[in-house]
Amino acid sequence: FLFVPIIFTAVLSLEGASYQHIFTTELYRNILLRSLRVAVEVSALSLVLGYPVAYYLAKLTTMRRETVVVLLLFPLFVSFLIRTYSWFYVLGAKGFVNYVLLSIGVIDEPIKFLFREGAIVLGLVNWALPFMILPIYSSVEKIDNNLIEISKNLGADEISTFRQVTFPLSLPGVASGVMLVFILSFGAYITPAILGGPGQAMIANMISMLFLTMLNWPRGTALSVILTLVTLGIMYVYNKVVGLDKLLEAMG
Repeated sequence: FLFVPIIFTAVLSLEGASYQHIFTTELYRNILLRSLRVAVEVSALSLVLGYPVAYYLAKLTTMRRETVVVLLLFPLFVSFLIRTYSWFYVLGAKGFVNYVLLSIGVIDEPIKFLFREGAIVLGLVNWALPFMILPIYSSVEKIDNNLIEISKNLGADEISTFRQVTFPLSLPGVASGVMLVFILSFGAYITPAILGGPGQAMIANMISMLFLTMLNWPRGTALSVILTLVTLGIMYVYNKVVGLDKLLEAMG
């Protein structure tokens, strides 16, 4: 059920010089580069926003921590499609952001936020943040407080202790979060389709179009293989550098 379909997919992708066409056609190269760029941007922004939250969460008392975790996970129980469409009420021409900017006189006409790469990144960060926060929180929470106290007793201030003790020990969680967010963002379909539109299509959108609209299965399977190879490559590097067992530990 897993390997046989993958084998059929790989064999079909070899028909019609599909790989050569993908890597020599500007359209496909741009889509691949956009997908990689968006995945990197989402991972970086999620890390910047998620690490402080994870650190704060690890320092809370048990009761408060449970409350924050519930609030953090609650959006995951809301339909992803509804959450994505809700950005129209925030970033649309008549959305909240444009309404505020027009009201205070910063702009004279609405700014086009939607159907741009930035809208895709924002929507994916909103979706992917829990997958960044939870592994980092798990790593920070498991750090022995005695190490932090020893660092302070030796004369290190809060910043030095964080830089030399806390952050290095939380790197397995950081690596896990980055890997999860990158893979999820690179293969994202709904967010680019809704917030990016046809002009900002990513690799999953192009695969769907090749299969369902253009009926070009060899080229669609070739892109699918590329998506799979990138994902497996990231997991291979992670396993060599960190170890997949650390992913399970970081996810708690």
